[in-house]
Amino acid sequence: MQPFSLPNHDTVLNWRASGASTTGSSNSTIFSGTTSAELLTYATNDISPTITKLSDGRVEFTVTINQLADDLIGELQLSNNLLQWDLNS
Repeated sequence: MQPFSLPNHDTVLNWRASGASTTGSSNSTIFSGTTSAELLTYATNDISPTITKLSDGRVEFTVTINQLADDLIGELQLSNNLLQWDLNS
């Protein structure tokens, strides 16, 4: 989020929950680590992802995302064979 870029406030994609009361300013965070472990901790607020097998046989993957980390871009990739990966499955 970039509040000083004058985004259209009628568009829901220009909004996110605030971590604190910061009207008129940004409360985003910036990653300052150097390792992949530090990046994972930053991205997930140090909450480990979980994988659960549901009663109907499906698998549920749950990950907590740091909502204040505006400098992150995440994507979920799926694979049936661990060799070929697909963003659109």
